[in-house]
Amino acid sequence: MGLTVTLDSGFPKRLGKYRMSCGTIAFDASYPTGGEAIAAADVGFPTTIDALIFVGGDAATKRLSWDKANGTVLVYLETTGTYAEQGSGTDPGLSAARFMAWGW
Repeated sequence: MGLTVTLDSGFPKRLGKYRMSCGTIAFDASYPTGGEAIAAADVGFPTTIDALIFVGGDAATKRLSWDKANGTVLVYLETTGTYAEQGSGTDPGLSAARFMAWGW
């Protein structure tokens, strides 16, 4: 299944030649090594995501990161003050991670 992206009402919005989008991302129960794929269309853009920023999550010990080169969202778990990528095939337990995106 991968990611489920839910856009906030009224998004995406046009800002000149750019677009902005806000919403939530939910993960399925089987995280793949290297992250879950995300495409411009997933956040309401026709062509490109230029920036994808996560504004909190729903777990205090987890951090999200966007890998632009590979088009994936990665989950990192905190363990003793450091972060390591979520294990393959495990449930990241994130159902409503907030994001903001800019693109075309």
